[in-house]
Amino acid sequence: MVNLRLGILILMLTLGLSSKVFAISVTAQVDAKEIQAGDSLLLTISVDESAFGRQPDVSVLRQDFEIVNTSSSNQVRMVNGQISTQSQWNYTLLPKNSGYVVIPPISYNGHLTKPITLKVSERKNEKKPSNDQLVFLESFVDKEKAYVQEQIVFTFRIYQRTQLIDPSISQLDMEDAVLEKMGDTRQFRTEVNGKVYEVIENKFAIFPQKSGEIKIPPFELIATIASGSRGFFFDSGKQIRRTSPAINIIVEPKPNSYPDAPWLPAKGMVLKETWSPENPVFKVGEPITRTLILEAQGLASSVLPPLPAPDTDSFKIYPDKAENKSHLGPDGLISHRTESFAFIPTKAGEATLPEIKIHWWNVDSNSLELVSLPARTIQVKGSAINNRTNDPVRTPPPALAASDTTPPVLHNEDDGIGRSWQWIALICLVLWVTTIVGFLVYVRKNKGNASKTQAAITGPTDILKIRNNHKSALKEACQSSNARAACTALVRWADTFDTNNKTLTLADAQKVFNNERLNQAIIKLETLLYKEGQPEKWDGTYFWEVIEELETGFSRTEKSSALEPLHPNMA
Repeated sequence: MVNLRLGILILMLTLGLSSKVFAISVTAQVDAKEIQAGDSLLLTISVDESAFGRQPDVSVLRQDFEIVNTSSSNQVRMVNGQISTQSQWNYTLLPKNSGYVVIPPISYNGHLTKPITLKVSERKNEKKPSNDQLVFLESFVDKEKAYVQEQIVFTFRIYQRTQLIDPSISQLDMEDAVLEKMGDTRQFRTEVNGKVYEVIENKFAIFPQKSGEIKIPPFELIATIASGSRGFFFDSGKQIRRTSPAINIIVEPKPNSYPDAPWLPAKGMVLKETWSPENPVFKVGEPITRTLILEAQGLASSVLPPLPAPDTDSFKIYPDKAENKSHLGPDGLISHRTESFAFIPTKAGEATLPEIKIHWWNVDSNSLELVSLPARTIQVKGSAINNRTNDPVRTPPPALAASDTTPPVLHNEDDGIGRSWQWIALICLVLWVTTIVGFLVYVRKNKGNASKTQAAITGPTDILKIRNNHKSALKEACQSSNARAACTALVRWADTFDTNNKTLTLADAQKVFNNERLNQAIIKLETLLYKEGQPEKWDGTYFWEVIEELETGFSRTEKSSALEPLHPNMA
């Protein structure tokens, strides 16, 4: 009995010590980093533990901000059988000054958050409604002239100083443009003409797909203003209808001076590489991973082009699936394209990786620029296996003498404690395994049901029929040399091959097929479509030949899709 109690005590102490191993993470984030004077913002502080009455020390905020409102919440989640807790505090802040304002580090239980820099600009002299307006709309863009495929930031706001019942607002729908919502809906309050309004704000990144004039259509809000008196049910007041003005944008074509390369209009571009392992030593037959990352500011992730793999006989190169993603930055979207390549040297000696160049157009300076990675010379050593075969014969360890005996097993006086600990550990292990197995069975069951539902909605026969229809439209467009119709049909045809991602542009189609000849044909088609002035005659015969060759490759891939083994000599 004593041994059992001692074992339980040891278990509790072990769990208590292990919980101290993980450092507490305290983070701070805001819902906007650039606002106008008089607008409020939301500061969220998160801690990955239960606070148990502790709170962040926000007294440092009062020098530059007015704390308008405070709320808190706690969450408990189970992920992969592990329980995690999180405490969160939300502070509505109203800056006292304009210019660059810093939210200083916030202290929580000895831990500090990182500082956050805000830009509080002077309120624009925009035309506002009179004071008797309870509800009004506002919409504006960051620029009224842009290049084709350049980012335009569109902001839409609803100002209200009364409660609205059953509000209904139209959706943003534009032809010849790609839309991406920027972040979540933001709510704050501001003062207009001496009245305090609650504001609901949404931002969109708009990427026009053709030159000329495009129109951002007006938004329409229909709602009922709640009356002042309320009974058991809400009393209805008068119904209102508010409409925002339409906005016209001038879209310029790609400049004639731009080279024969993917068109990339952006505010900034960075190309970088990483190696795994770091500072690698190249040896014949041993894989090294090179990761290339192309980062663009103010550009859709779907437009970022495939990065070139080096053409050399010194390596066998195995590309991994490329990843395109974007996140919200201070000036709009920041997009990344990440590609990884496994390099396996095939021979010892000196090898060279060629320079990588990416052309792009700087929309701020209105000039052509270039990002690049310099050429890299690599020394490849012979394989470790070959080196070991040349080593002198090693003396084997001496064998045990006949008189040698196995040493006796020493028995510890605390065997009882050890056995108790083993039983406790075994019980914990069984409970943990049972929980994980039950969770996996539940997930698999739900996944199976979802798969059956999806299969019932769209079967393979339906997808094949749709694919053939788009292929026929593509063939007809190529035979009639209709470049714009071919572009539309190709994008729709490619969309039937990738059910996980939406194919919207020619760059998306390039990612779906990842075929060098098709990529070159698409670049020429894109250059013709976006060229300034009278469009040239396009010959679709070669383009259709590339498509037919691509389909022939599909059938071969279905028969044998396996890559060449990484270590052919060991197969």
